[in-house]
Amino acid sequence: MEADKKTFLLYYDMCCQKVIIYTGTPRKEIIEVIYELFRIDQKQKINILDEEGVPVVLSSYLPNNVKLYIQIQKTFTEIFIENQNLDINNNCAEIPNSDNIAWVWNVPSRNSHKITNNGKTVSQAKNETQASCRGSLKIEEG
Repeated sequence: MEADKKTFLLYYDMCCQKVIIYTGTPRKEIIEVIYELFRIDQKQKINILDEEGVPVVLSSYLPNNVKLYIQIQKTFTEIFIENQNLDINNNCAEIPNSDNIAWVWNVPSRNSHKITNNGKTVSQAKNETQASCRGSLKIEEG
């Protein structure tokens, strides 16, 4: 029966592979075909994304001619290292308008620090200890 057969368009590493999937094919088998077709190492985990980059639950019941993008899943550490390398390579990454940035300070619970300026400034009571902060913005003064 022709209605039971669907075409999936799979995109990975600058390739598009057309695959026929029959309704009822287990998800595990579809995943195995993806690994085989694109020669992805079985140790690597993958994400299946739609055209907007939103994760999709892979199923044989997806619509015909659906476009799916295969992405190798990265650990948070790998993402962090890539972002650090981008900052180093760009020497000074362009900072977007600070009003649009969701900035959260990691302030100790002892209340020795005060947050002011609509959450943008942290002040520390005068003491003899060293202070530091971590975040995604480069602070050039202050």
